[in-house]
Amino acid sequence: MNVHKPRCTFKHDRFYGNNYKGDGTKQCWMTDYVVNYGTEDNPLYYCQFHKEKARDKEGYLSACPGQPDCSDFKSEIVLKKLLAAWNEENKSLPSYNHKTFALPGISCKGRGFEGFEFSESVIFDDSFFYDVEFKKTIFRKEASFKKVMFTCNNRNEAYFCEAQFEGDARFDDAVFKVDMLFESAKFSGEASFMGCQLQKKACFKKVQFNSRVRFEDEIDFLGETSFEKTVFSGYTEFTGITFQKKPNYESSHFKCDLNLRAIFKEGAHFDFAHFDKVVNIYANTRFEDAVGFKGGGF
Repeated sequence: MNVHKPRCTFKHDRFYGNNYKGDGTKQCWMTDYVVNYGTEDNPLYYCQFHKEKARDKEGYLSACPGQPDCSDFKSEIVLKKLLAAWNEENKSLPSYNHKTFALPGISCKGRGFEGFEFSESVIFDDSFFYDVEFKKTIFRKEASFKKVMFTCNNRNEAYFCEAQFEGDARFDDAVFKVDMLFESAKFSGEASFMGCQLQKKACFKKVQFNSRVRFEDEIDFLGETSFEKTVFSGYTEFTGITFQKKPNYESSHFKCDLNLRAIFKEGAHFDFAHFDKVVNIYANTRFEDAVGFKGGGF
C-alpha cells in the first residue's frame, strides 16, 4: 500500500533543471522529514531544512500535535545521508547525465564533511550554515554558496582549508560572521567572492587560484587578511574593496594580470611578492599607511 508523503512547500528559483529528485519546478523536492506547521485544514508542510520558513507564514502553529518537530533530527546527518545517496546515483549514470544537488534556502550545520566528495554541481544559495567543516572536501563541479550566511554555534570559523574546487566556486554576496579559513585550498575554476561581507578574519594563505579571481563590488575586509604565499594564475581583480587592516601578501605570486582598485586603511604588506604580468593600479586606489615591497619582483 502506497502512503502519500506530503512535500515541502518551500520554493526557490534554483530548484530547476537536471536536479537530484527534482521535477523541473521551483519547489523543494523533500518528502522525508516533512512536518505540518499549520492545521489539518490549512497545512504548512516544511522539511527539516526549511522549517524556519514556516514561521513567516500565516497560520504557523509549530509542529502539529502528535508529530515530531524537525529539530528532533540532526540536520547535518540528514544532509550527509542525502548527499551520499546522490553520489551513489551519479555513479550509476554516465557523466553527461549526472544530476545537480540543489537545496537552496536551508538552515543547517556544516559539520562532519571533512574529506567528503561532491560528485557534481551543488547549489546552497540563500542558506544559513553554522559550524562549517569542509576541510579537504572535494567539489568536482560548480559549488554555489551565493548569499549564504556563515555563522557559528560551537566554533567561530567557516573551515574550508585544503578544500579542492575543481569547478567554479561562487560565494557572491555571502556573509561571513565568522573567520573564513581557506588556507591551502585549491581553486581550479573561477573563484568569485563579489559583494561578500567579511566581518572577521579572512585567511587565503597558500591558496592556489588557477583561474580567474574576483574580489569585487564593495567588499569590506574588516578583520585580519592574509594572502601569504598564495599563487594567482588567472586574471585577478581586487576592485571596489576596502581593507580595514593591513593585508598580508608576503611571498605571494601573481602569474597573471592584476587589477587593483582598493582602499588600504593601514597600508599593505607585499614583501617578497612577485608580479609576472601587468599590474593596473587605478587612480582611486588609496594607501593610507606604509606599503612594503621589500624583496619583491616586477
